[in-house]
Amino acid sequence: MSTASSLLAAQQSSQSIQVVIDENYPPYSFRNSQGELQGISIDQWKLFEQKTGIKVYITGKPWNEAYESMLAGQFDVIDTISYSEQRTTLFDFTKPYATIEVPIFFQNNISGIHNADSIRGFEIAAKKGDHCIEVLNEQGITNITEFDSAEDLIQAAKDNKISIFTMGKPPALYYLYKMGIQDNFHYTDTSLYTSQFYRAVKVGNTELLNTLESGFDKISDQEMESINARWLGISSLPSFWAENFRFILFLGFVGILLLFGLFYWNRTLNRKVIQRTQEINEINCQLEYKNNLLQAIFESSPDVLVCSLDKGYCYLNFNLEHKDMMLKIFGSKIEVGMNMLEAFGNHPYAQLAQANFKQVLAGDCVAELQDVRQEENGTPLYWQMYWSPIVLKNGEVVGISSFVINISELKQTEKLLRDSEYLLLESQRVAHTGSYIMDYKTGQWHCSQTLNEILGIEESFPHTLEGYMTLIHPDWLDLVTEHFQLDKECYDFEYQIVRHENGEVRWVHGLGELEVNSEGEPLRMIGTIQDVTDHKKNEERILYLSYHDQLTGLYNRRFYEEELKRLDVVRNYPLSVMMADVNGLKLVNDSFGHEFGDQLLSKVGQVMKKACRKDDILARLGGDEFVLLLPNTDRLEAERILKRIQKLATQEEVGSIQLSISFGFETKRYSTQSIDEILKKAEDNMYKMKLFESPSMRGKAIQTIVNTLYEKNKQEEHHSHSVSELCQRIGIALNLPERDVLELKNVGLLHDIGKIGIDEKVLSNSGKLTKEEWIEIKRHPEIGYRILSTVNDMADMAIDVLAHHERWDGNGYPKGLKGNKIPLHARIIAIADAYDAMINDRSYRKPFTQEKALEELTNNAGTQFDPELVKIFIDNVVIDLSPVK
Repeated sequence: MSTASSLLAAQQSSQSIQVVIDENYPPYSFRNSQGELQGISIDQWKLFEQKTGIKVYITGKPWNEAYESMLAGQFDVIDTISYSEQRTTLFDFTKPYATIEVPIFFQNNISGIHNADSIRGFEIAAKKGDHCIEVLNEQGITNITEFDSAEDLIQAAKDNKISIFTMGKPPALYYLYKMGIQDNFHYTDTSLYTSQFYRAVKVGNTELLNTLESGFDKISDQEMESINARWLGISSLPSFWAENFRFILFLGFVGILLLFGLFYWNRTLNRKVIQRTQEINEINCQLEYKNNLLQAIFESSPDVLVCSLDKGYCYLNFNLEHKDMMLKIFGSKIEVGMNMLEAFGNHPYAQLAQANFKQVLAGDCVAELQDVRQEENGTPLYWQMYWSPIVLKNGEVVGISSFVINISELKQTEKLLRDSEYLLLESQRVAHTGSYIMDYKTGQWHCSQTLNEILGIEESFPHTLEGYMTLIHPDWLDLVTEHFQLDKECYDFEYQIVRHENGEVRWVHGLGELEVNSEGEPLRMIGTIQDVTDHKKNEERILYLSYHDQLTGLYNRRFYEEELKRLDVVRNYPLSVMMADVNGLKLVNDSFGHEFGDQLLSKVGQVMKKACRKDDILARLGGDEFVLLLPNTDRLEAERILKRIQKLATQEEVGSIQLSISFGFETKRYSTQSIDEILKKAEDNMYKMKLFESPSMRGKAIQTIVNTLYEKNKQEEHHSHSVSELCQRIGIALNLPERDVLELKNVGLLHDIGKIGIDEKVLSNSGKLTKEEWIEIKRHPEIGYRILSTVNDMADMAIDVLAHHERWDGNGYPKGLKGNKIPLHARIIAIADAYDAMINDRSYRKPFTQEKALEELTNNAGTQFDPELVKIFIDNVVIDLSPVK
């Protein structure tokens, strides 16, 4: 202790002392009917005050509060404290001034309790903060219910809420007698431990400790005995007479009998014999009644098995439930005098029972849980067994008593409860839902493991309201705080948290209900928190898809229609509406496939979006149509935006196809103008532009398609030019008009354009085609037809391309046309196509000679080919040809 502290302590000790004491420990300290402290310790302090002249202020509190107040430094001295090694680190102790026995008290209907070991398995009551709790814990007894005061504890005993307790004998007897239940409780003849009362100061306060020692030394033994006599009382007789009173009284009584004469002895003896006989008969009747009552009680408990054994393990008594159990499980018909171990037979429990019997006969109580399976169906029966020694008043163990309770239903209920709890926890885990209880008194909350995982916290994380608030996303903190107000009985709220573990932002759905007491004060909040992040993402995804085009990512028609209504107000005028249509999309789809067409649409969307401003609304209406809503945009500004889009479009290609988009727009200036009329004008303007731009685009697209086909297959380029030349010569030989000859030349060049849509692997196959590959090849006339039919001035050529694989006999494809129903140009292409194919090298065969090729044409004239055209080809065309290379 520092010099300043020592001086302060000395100054305090010379003026006054603040003392805290247990207010509920009669006869040492307790309150009278006026609430004033009284008792041995109080009188001793008063005498201390007189002897030393030091003013003493005594404060009485429940022991646990008194102890905590002393630790907090609120008092100088603590009285009625017991000594322990643990407390020496906190306090310095005076000499002891009282010795206190601390026995175990138990209801008088409980037998076999004589030490700490015999109360294992029982619920024990003790005063909060009492040293006896440490003693019990050291002996492995932890099932302890704590009370604030000795009076509260004895009141609980009176109310049959507790049956066993331990505390100092003086206060226990005081309150037992005060409450009139002294006959309901016994206490062990051997104390659990013997304690002593000390007075103590904070460790290191030597000055004050010396003041206490010297002050109480000034009180004489006679003064101390006088105080003790006042509160503990004195014997009504001198000690010698008190101890021998009964003996002296007996001698006096005998002397009087002898004095009054032996004459009446015989008569008196007869009277006594008659009286004693009557008493014995009455006692026998009472014993028989009590035995019958006890037996009736045993028999009326269907789930309790009762028996008693002598020291040789032979039955003294048992109830019917015990008898039936022994027969059902062990197959033994028992009777009084039968050895219980013999009744067990070879059952494995016999050895355990014998060990238990030996332990009980040594004076211990044994409690155990056993499960025994019935032989009929193997269902386990659970028994809670209690074995206790039968002890005479002199302490001699003369037998064993047994109480066995069938707790099978309880165990089954426990199992169902565990299963239910497991299912609940598993269902919470699967549903990403955790549960919690918030205690408003302590400010603490407890939760399931699933909730810890959702929040990303460990058990060491502060489970307080303040701790939880640190997990709330800053954007939601005020709203969550509002929902946690105590005036709300329940809440149902979605918000975001930040997981403590990794900082991940998650959505949660909180449900809670507030419990209040009868005065409406909040007690606790019970609720659940579910991780709904995936659900929220799905909602956002669904909302996004409901307003966006899946292909381009632009807004869709639904969003456009809603925005048009929203924007059609005066503050957005002038409001310009621009319609857009992708030129040649059908041609691209037919030629390169829909996947390529989708790429074209996506690129168009990207180009238009790039040219738009922040507040402009760009949407795809469907197919090849787009619309652009331009709020606060006049015609001049709309024209600038249109030119910006067109400029960007000329710089983009998909494959080898350049973007081609037709536009039309109209501007609404006044509220009197109909928005529907504005839309119609914009669409009309767009279609006017499309009339000029689309044909040019389709022509360019067809040339691109042909070039692409030739790039894929160089042999196809040579074949197309050869067929074109042969068609031209046949037309000349037929004396067709120059216009028809030119058309024949062009359609011959384009007759296989449909092969652009055939898988390149099938086209380059050098072996025999499979059935599926052949079906694929036969599609090219239809594909070519669809491509060419998109161009107005190629409609006739499209028909010729469609029919160029028809046969004269009607067995061709795709329509199976026959004879002259096949267009003339198609019949000419068929001959030129077949002839060129035969005389040129193929991956699957060598070329035919010209003679062999003409022989094949002649052989198939009238079946595959038009016979007249074959004759003209051979007589007028081939004769002028040099061998085609």
